Amino acid sequence: MTAEDVLEVNMRPSEVTMINRRIATLMCLAGWLLAACNPVASTPVAEQPGSGGGTGGAETPISSVESPGGVDGAPWEPRAGDGALLRGEVFVDASEVLLLESYPVQAMLWLEGSLPTPCHSLRAAVQPPDTQGRIMVEIYSLVPPDKMCAQVLQPFEESIRLGSFSSGTFSVWMNGEKVGEFQI
Repeated sequence: MTAEDVLEVNMRPSEVTMINRRIATLMCLAGWLLAACNPVASTPVAEQPGSGGGTGGAETPISSVESPGGVDGAPWEPRAGDGALLRGEVFVDASEVLLLESYPVQAMLWLEGSLPTPCHSLRAAVQPPDTQGRIMVEIYSLVPPDKMCAQVLQPFEESIRLGSFSSGTFSVWMNGEKVGEFQI
């Protein structure tokens, strides 16, 4: 005699059916909860914070921007499809200009902060130095216009490549604010 036979002997058929329905309902609920806890299939772009509070503007449609100083394949580089996304803020908590020991010297902008939601992707457009040695960096986030997302801040830490330099004095500006300078 099996366990099922014992249950069926001591229970009426309606009780067995009710227990089977409860088990099926609990299995469906458990599956739904597990699916809700899994990360979203989309890959978020690295987020970049800097010194100060929030930078960027209200979410508005933008056109794509090319980053001449970026590293090929870096998650923060502007992409061709960015024009279809909404532009959002980036909240930069800390920033630092780093120089790598190489020749020519490579400069990086290290950022730590938060994106508005986990659905936002970090973008950084780096302009080459102007005649006064200013390196302008535009930091912003992008999000698909029709995507629903949890309204929680998404922390990030990212290093943005500014370029390689053999000599000179340079200042680094992020979203219109000076964040550092270096001399080679």
